[in-house]
Parts: sequence; structure tokens; C-alpha cells
Amino acid sequence: MLKKIIQSFIVTSLLVIGSASAVGATTHQLQVPAQWQTMGPGISYPGSTDATLTLPHIDQLAFDCIRFHESRNHLVDGSGSQGWYQFTQGTWNSAANALGLPTWTNTWSPNDASGNMQSEVAVWYFKRNGRFGVQWAAEANECPGVFYF
Repeated sequence: MLKKIIQSFIVTSLLVIGSASAVGATTHQLQVPAQWQTMGPGISYPGSTDATLTLPHIDQLAFDCIRFHESRNHLVDGSGSQGWYQFTQGTWNSAANALGLPTWTNTWSPNDASGNMQSEVAVWYFKRNGRFGVQWAAEANECPGVFYF
């Protein structure tokens, strides 16, 4: 009986992992704290080459929280602001130009950018400002313990 339960658990786990990867999730999803995970179509999480993963763990957690509160982990999201981090046109263009990435002025928006590109822009702002508060001040109360101005 115990053997059948364990086999069932393994099969179920593999199905869940397989379906998560089928909708664009990556192994990083398993590292995102449960309170900042979402379910449903269009959800995505950073992959193993994401720029946020170059940061200290506490800063990675802050970006996990920011993605959750800004877009509910939707890489393509928003109407006025877009993507995981809800960049406005001007915010995206400034960093994208500095990084040599496509910009809205070339009909390219954050929603057209990969997750790696979106995170590269987010990390650029974080490093430039030395804090989160300039770009994502609204998350200060939502991300206790991992957010600093």
C-alpha cells in the first residue's frame, strides 16, 4: 500500500513539473517563495540565466516579490505599464538604450522582450539607484524584510 502511494506521488509530481514547464515555467519557479507564486495561464518565472540570479539572495527575494505584486508573474502584462516589472515607456527606453536593447521607440515594448531582458533592465535600475525604492516604491509595504529604499 505504501509503495502504491509513493508511486502515485512520484507520478503526480512528474505531471505537475511537466505541465509547469509546458507553460514556460523554469526550475527557478521551485525557488520562488510560495507567497509570491501564482497559478494559471501566462505565468512565468526567471530561468537559470536571469540577471536577478547574479544578485545576493535577499535581493533575489525582493525581485520575486516585485514580480508578484507588479504583474502576478505574467511576463506579458499590463496596458500602460508592461511586463514582469510594469515598466512605463520612458523607464524601459532609458535602460534599454543604455543596455543596447530594443526600445518602444523601435516598436518594442517590455511585453515583446524576454524575461532575461526585462530582468536585465530591472537589475540595471536597481544597481544604478542602489536600492529598490526609486522604481518600485509601491512594493515597500508588500515585501517586508526583503525591500529597502
